[in-house]
Amino acid sequence: MIYEYRVYEATPGKLAQVVDLMEKAVPFFKKHGMKLIGCWTPDVGESNLRFTYILGFDNMAHLETAWQGFKTDPEWRSISAEASKNGPITAAVYNSILEELPV
Repeated sequence: MIYEYRVYEATPGKLAQVVDLMEKAVPFFKKHGMKLIGCWTPDVGESNLRFTYILGFDNMAHLETAWQGFKTDPEWRSISAEASKNGPITAAVYNSILEELPV
């Protein structure tokens, strides 16, 4: 199992819109075979503009296939375009692929 750790840095004043969009993304994650491990916003820390989530995949091939299906899903593309019709809601996106270690 591998995990993708993703952090979306919201455009100032738009974290609520990022959270709303990500709530709408959950059914599409499931539709395309992604396992949502969890979602977080900061409670204490250096930035109150971040939305973090982790997805689980069987392997890199599964990750690549799932993201390709997600990104090209016409219904998701419409929802995503609607969310940013008044300008970008994210200033940056960071991601890392994490491999589970047997400890």
